Amino acid sequence: MKKWIIVLTLILSCTLIIGEVRAEEGEEETFSLEEIVVTASKYEEELSETSVSGEVIDQEDISNKNAYNAADLLKDITGVQINDYSGVAGVKTISIRGSQPEQVLVLIDGQPMNSRQSGQIDLSRLNIEQIEKIEVLRGPASAIYGANALGGVVNIITKSGTDKARTNVKMGYGSFNTQQYSLTQQGGGKKLNYNVAVTAKKSDGHRDIPDNSDLEQYNLFTKFDYQLTKYSDLILSLRYNDSDKGTPGKITNPSPNAQQNDEDKNINLTWKQQREDTDTKVLAYYNQHEQSYYDKYYSNQDDPADFNNYYRDQNGDVYYYDGSERKEVNNINLTENIDRSIHDTNRMGLDFSRTKYYQDHTLSYGTTVKQNEIDSNKNGEHETLNKALFVQDKWAVNEAIIVNLGSRYDDHEKFGSEISPRSGMVYEFNQNLKLHLSGGQAYRTPTFNDLYWPASAYTEGNPDLEPETAVAYEIGSTYLTEQSKIKVSLFQRDVEDLIDWAPGDDGVYRPYNVNQAEISGVELNAKRELNEKITAGFNYTYLDAVNTTAGKRLEYRPYHKANLDLNYRADEFATAVNAQLVDGRTGDLASYFVLDGKVSKDYQINNYDFKLSLEINNLLDREYEVRAGYPMAERNYMMTVITEF
Repeated sequence: MKKWIIVLTLILSCTLIIGEVRAEEGEEETFSLEEIVVTASKYEEELSETSVSGEVIDQEDISNKNAYNAADLLKDITGVQINDYSGVAGVKTISIRGSQPEQVLVLIDGQPMNSRQSGQIDLSRLNIEQIEKIEVLRGPASAIYGANALGGVVNIITKSGTDKARTNVKMGYGSFNTQQYSLTQQGGGKKLNYNVAVTAKKSDGHRDIPDNSDLEQYNLFTKFDYQLTKYSDLILSLRYNDSDKGTPGKITNPSPNAQQNDEDKNINLTWKQQREDTDTKVLAYYNQHEQSYYDKYYSNQDDPADFNNYYRDQNGDVYYYDGSERKEVNNINLTENIDRSIHDTNRMGLDFSRTKYYQDHTLSYGTTVKQNEIDSNKNGEHETLNKALFVQDKWAVNEAIIVNLGSRYDDHEKFGSEISPRSGMVYEFNQNLKLHLSGGQAYRTPTFNDLYWPASAYTEGNPDLEPETAVAYEIGSTYLTEQSKIKVSLFQRDVEDLIDWAPGDDGVYRPYNVNQAEISGVELNAKRELNEKITAGFNYTYLDAVNTTAGKRLEYRPYHKANLDLNYRADEFATAVNAQLVDGRTGDLASYFVLDGKVSKDYQINNYDFKLSLEINNLLDREYEVRAGYPMAERNYMMTVITEF
């Protein structure tokens, strides 16, 4: 507690001092165009007027990054940690401020995308070609979004059509025989704009032992925006994703025969009406995700205590993996084992929201109905229905103070009712400097895996679980000038009934509401335009995440994470460098430092515009692991050419 008082005093003192100095100088102007977000309150507002921390990844940021999927766009954001199981085919989930991946709500155009089976979303399956921008909300948001927004929200906003027809073609080739192709057609007229895109990605993967880290992925995206009247639009988007990949597993317990297929179908229909003092939005959606997994291995028939998984190659030779080395064996009686799982999950939802603009108040309210279903050979058949109401008021008390008050009521057919309040305040010292305060409650419901994992000699689900709950607080300040942007935040989140898988009296692992956690930290985010050509960005996160029940740190929550970005652009030439340091990890996980670089050049040939770029990842060729047992790729490259006509 003492360290918090000291740090808080220093922050507030610096805030007041800077505010006084800036008020006297009055020399620099603030940004004329502040970042506009919709995620914090479900309506458009300036990010600096929200009482919670957030960040926006725009088109310029996307073009500067070495990114093959949504996880790559998010990995260097303040307070964000990507749980990377290595390689183009490896699962990539997100943690915000020390949260579990199940506690971060991921939206696409306002639609929830987290799997109700696992509670997570694999960001490696989200293609970046049709991303317009990403809004990241750090901290609980159950007051607006209900369950599973306990750690934060990521809202991915897709590209729309254009008035002028244009075609974009992108081709790329890189290390590990990685190939990328995309074709996008945008256009429209007086009433209808459209966007149609097809993308494909193939790679052999970087894992050699075992060597089944390959990926073959296809995406189809369409979006139509039809103007019904002067004030209203109807937007229809269709998304299809098909992904086949190898799943090699940990180097200490590999699965060289394992393959997984994910097929995702999505329909999103949105009606929006914007009048002078009222905005109304109705969102209806349907998502179907089919996942199939197959693995074949052998066990020692004569020795049940032998826990090695054995395999046969094409020549019939028997072997197993000892760490990262293949060991051949003889004279073992083997029993063939097949692990096959098929999961079909469906989600249907209807979301209504309305915003009323008054002189000093902005009142928003709405309702949500959402149904989740699963049909699985492992989890069985189950369905849940959730209904909710929310209301929030943003009150401009005077020219300097904005107060936010809101709450949401959820009625879940299995877990009953839950109320999630939130309050906050923004205080403007002067045109450059603002202070924000916020506090709120949030919760997360157990997943289908938590509840209905199939019983075996080792694991079993627990249908008697209760939701996790949390109380969170935050204080921070934002300093803006024409050339600079500096944000500092302090946060704390206390979690009750944290779900943890642990052995029972019979030795079987089950999930229990046994743990409590205390997560606190400091975030610093700074961006500066050094001149007309060079921009520098730096962010740092200090995180202290403790399982207070067990009296130890939560795994995979490093004490320190820092990122440095340098971007240079002059006429047709651009270059970008990103450095990331992760330090103070749990257990035997070593710290790591990774450097990435990108160079691009614009050309014009026969009146056609081309962009050629070279991306090099892990420039220093470091050996490291983000998740234990999953080695990251060595130095690798990607060459890309883009043309638009």
